[in-house]
Amino acid sequence: MNKQAWVIAKLNLKNIKTPYFVTGIVFAVICVQSVVLTIVATAGGRAGNQLSISSGSYLWLLIIMAAIFIPKNFRRIVNLGGKRNGFFWGSLTCYAILSGAVTAAHMVLYHTYERLLMRMGHHVGYGAFIQNPALMDNHYVSVDVTEVFGWFGNGTVVAFFQQFAFLFMLACVIHTFTAVQDKWYGWVTDAIIAAILGIFIPIAPLRAVLLSFFSIIIFDVNPAIQIAACMLLAAVAYALSKPVFARKAI
Repeated sequence: MNKQAWVIAKLNLKNIKTPYFVTGIVFAVICVQSVVLTIVATAGGRAGNQLSISSGSYLWLLIIMAAIFIPKNFRRIVNLGGKRNGFFWGSLTCYAILSGAVTAAHMVLYHTYERLLMRMGHHVGYGAFIQNPALMDNHYVSVDVTEVFGWFGNGTVVAFFQQFAFLFMLACVIHTFTAVQDKWYGWVTDAIIAAILGIFIPIAPLRAVLLSFFSIIIFDVNPAIQIAACMLLAAVAYALSKPVFARKAI
């Protein structure tokens, strides 16, 4: 990676204040909600029929929003002297850093904050709930996306790489999708995606193909396949953004 790409990566990290702010607010609200529900449950002796997404899962919002906002930094960066190739590699570096940071933060929260709430006796995770749905009658259920996807069943280290690969792929896909929206081929892409969903979902054999695709990039029992599939899709999707920005007017 050249020096300019690293400079642009740092510029992108500094210039996504809205994603940081929104993610922080949502995360704080969910944390407060979890604490309040736990206190109420402790005081009242029960916390039935309560279910929500875990606080750490909301950190994924940063990846989604960053991949929408960073393409909008293109003209500003080029006008400041940045090169198109530097923006390409700098943005990719930025997504790698954000994906790693969000994955690490999410896993720390899962093994500390979420576990602490569970040890208080009224808070159970998605795994325990699936094994015994009756727990919801007296417990507050916290659903963590990594448990839903089954990644933690492969161990903490493997789950880290699975989550990182998925978030990195998500960022690359959204980045390219956002980049093409102001061009005619962006509208064509939207139409193709809508057509695929409209055709594949109602027809059982095609729906099975669509589900198989999502199974590979999310739920595959072989983590090596899931990680490889996500990284391959990330590389292909992000590579498609290069000709888009090469032709984008300043």
